[in-house]
Amino acid sequence: MIPKQLLIGGVPYKVTKESNMKNERGQDLVGHISYLDQTIKVDTDVTGKEAEAKVILHEVVHGLLWEFGLCRYDKEPLVQGLTQAIWDFLRNNDIEFLRANNKPELFNGGFLDEARSNFTKTIEVKVEDLVALHKAEKLKEEQKPSKFLPLTGGSSNSFPLAEVAKVTKKEKPQEEVNEPEEDTSHWETGVKVKDGVDCYRTWYQCPNCGGRGKRYVPQVQTIVQCRECQAPLKKVPVDENDPLARDDFGNYYTAREVVET
Repeated sequence: MIPKQLLIGGVPYKVTKESNMKNERGQDLVGHISYLDQTIKVDTDVTGKEAEAKVILHEVVHGLLWEFGLCRYDKEPLVQGLTQAIWDFLRNNDIEFLRANNKPELFNGGFLDEARSNFTKTIEVKVEDLVALHKAEKLKEEQKPSKFLPLTGGSSNSFPLAEVAKVTKKEKPQEEVNEPEEDTSHWETGVKVKDGVDCYRTWYQCPNCGGRGKRYVPQVQTIVQCRECQAPLKKVPVDENDPLARDDFGNYYTAREVVET
């Protein structure tokens, strides 16, 4: 029986079985991981505990490279090699020593529940503290600028990155500032102005080399180029009915399909 959920780099991924899975090229898949949806899917044609476990482990290796910022190494030959190496290590060794410093009972069914509970409690405490700080700073707003991160709504992110940048910068007396501050508003709005033209945040995933990243391109531009292999990718809005809609990550467009030239 496959697990219902796995933690990869502290991020919970839901594990399910699905039939007739295919990639962007229409090829059959036995497993797939989605970083945006935080899901791992195993094809229903995969039967047997060992086969299911190997497919899940393969997708977990993809997830580890993604969650730990190692996307440039996310190539199928490397992932397949790591999957087999980790599989052989786990099957041929007694790994109890790895668990010696952890709570054994957590590995017997309660790990995910306790992890989620602790994470939720931590977030609740942080939010309460930040709300209190936000209210206190609001009272001082007319006297001096706020140094605390303001709470925001309407997004899955708690705080705009632009405000994080302001907080982390070292304050200097006004007369010592010789250079204008870098415009970081696009971190929050998803729109960067280049040569007077509004460019919209686009998240791409190249099927050729596995490269992923964000590009800012004009609304009229229909092609996004992969930074890794320079492949031309077709740009599509996240919402076909609203070209200016944004997804939970602040992207206006996505690009996952190579344009045939």
